[in-house]
Amino acid sequence: MVRVLIPLDGTSEAEGVFDLLKDDLNSNPEIILLQIVETVRTVLIDGQVILGQSEEETEQTRAITYLKGLAEKYGSLNDWRCEATIYEGRADGIVKFASKEKVDLVVMLQHKRNRLSRLLMGSTADKVSERSVIKVRKFTFADLN
Repeated sequence: MVRVLIPLDGTSEAEGVFDLLKDDLNSNPEIILLQIVETVRTVLIDGQVILGQSEEETEQTRAITYLKGLAEKYGSLNDWRCEATIYEGRADGIVKFASKEKVDLVVMLQHKRNRLSRLLMGSTADKVSERSVIKVRKFTFADLN
């Protein structure tokens, strides 16, 4: 069975991959939905300690709820795994998770950004593609139309 990792960032744009994969999903691959929760530092604000760990746990819970909603909407919840993992850096988190889980394919939508923001921020999909030994299938907004 083919194992497919679909990392999502919580945007409706990223969810566009489901429509593009409709035919492929009928071949019954194992689907893993992933959202990376970035690490949060413990900080002191007005004398109050704000624990990064509790913020991360809250974000993890939100992410799992979001991913389960997508699994119910686009596929059978029993066939799809939902994971929210804490990493520092989305691209590195996706690459490490994909390697650990021994997935066969990573599927991502490359967000539409102007050249300046792409130059300054880079593209998570490009970074994953460059750093991963696992095949990465990148879709663009042009693919959605």
